[in-house]
Amino acid sequence: LSSMLVIALLLKVISCQSDLECLKEFKSSIRDPMHFLDSWIFPPTFSICKFAGIYCFHEDEVVYKIDLPGLGLTGGFPRGLDKCSNLAFLDLSHNKLNGTIPSNICGIPYLISFDVHNNSFSGSVETSFNNCTFLNNLNLSHNRFSGPIPGQIGVLPRLTKFDVSFNQFTGTIPSS
Repeated sequence: LSSMLVIALLLKVISCQSDLECLKEFKSSIRDPMHFLDSWIFPPTFSICKFAGIYCFHEDEVVYKIDLPGLGLTGGFPRGLDKCSNLAFLDLSHNKLNGTIPSNICGIPYLISFDVHNNSFSGSVETSFNNCTFLNNLNLSHNRFSGPIPGQIGVLPRLTKFDVSFNQFTGTIPSS
C-alpha cells in the first residue's frame, strides 16, 4: 500500500510540474497588453490553480481548463499546451491571436472543448483535429481559416457543436 501511495504522489508532482511548464511557456509565447496574466508569476508563490483564467479539479491539482476570452491577447497560437496533459477546456475566443493551429493540437489527450472564435487564425485545419476523440465542441468561427473543411471532423465520435462560419473555407461541407 505504501508503494502505491508513493507512486500516486510522484505522479501528482510530475503532473503539477508539467502544468507549471505548460503555463510558463504559454505566457512567454503571447503578449498580454491588458496585463491580465500578471498573476501568473514564475516560480509561483501560490498554487497555479489561483492564476487568473486557470481552473483545476481541486486546489493544488492539475489544470483542466484555460479560460481566457476577450483579453486582447496577441501573438501566435500559444506554445506549451501539450504539457497540460489533463486540459479539457480551452477558450481563447475574442482575442487578437493569429497564425496557424498546430497540427498536433490533439496531443492534448482529453481535449473536450476548443474555442478560438473571433481571432485572426489562418491556414488549413486539415489534420489538426483528426485524433481529438473526446472533442465535443469545436468553434473556429470568425477567423481566416482556408482550404477544405476536413472530412475527418465529421467522424469525431463525440463532436456535438461545430462552428466554422465566417472563414475562407472552400468546397463543400463533408457528408460525414
